Amino acid sequence: SAAKANGQPGEISITPPDITYYALQGDTLTSIAQHYTDNKIGNAAELGKRNKIANDRTIPIGSAILIPFEMLAEEASEAKVVALAGSATLRKKDGSDSAIALGDILTEGSRISTSKNGFLSLALQDESRISIPSNSQVSLAKLRVTKYIKSPRTEINLQQGRVESTVTPFGANKGRFEVTSPLAIAGVRGTHFRVGVNEDGI
Repeated sequence: SAAKANGQPGEISITPPDITYYALQGDTLTSIAQHYTDNKIGNAAELGKRNKIANDRTIPIGSAILIPFEMLAEEASEAKVVALAGSATLRKKDGSDSAIALGDILTEGSRISTSKNGFLSLALQDESRISIPSNSQVSLAKLRVTKYIKSPRTEINLQQGRVESTVTPFGANKGRFEVTSPLAIAGVRGTHFRVGVNEDGI
């Protein structure tokens, strides 16, 4: 049977390493997986195991359903340009270029190039900072957060030059921050680090 109810139907509470969802009338494991998880229907069986529910019949109203953090769906995040010197260029999806300005909001897929005298700094929603010095090319390959717990999922792809990151410690929310390059991946859980790429390596 589902866990004992301790909340109002439809409510969500953060109970690491899960969120707890209190079932509404008509909820099933499949409907909950479709609404709250990244693998949709495929996670219904895993939710059944986690909550010791043997079938996918309607769940009693108010039942507490545990949904592990790693199953939660993701939503788009963004980065704000908080410092800018010289010139920096944004490559759009259609292949055209535009100048980056202070205060611009950049989203996943943005490709950034800094000039010989260019420099910019980006602030993420979790207060992490990404600095891109001169003669660098960077793509915001992934810029997302996990729904409900706002756990960041950030991937910076460095094609040329350098990137310097000051990452907010993730604590219990199991966030992820990676800098990838043609030669290596650097992943951290909260620190200040630099990655550089040149003709000789990384």
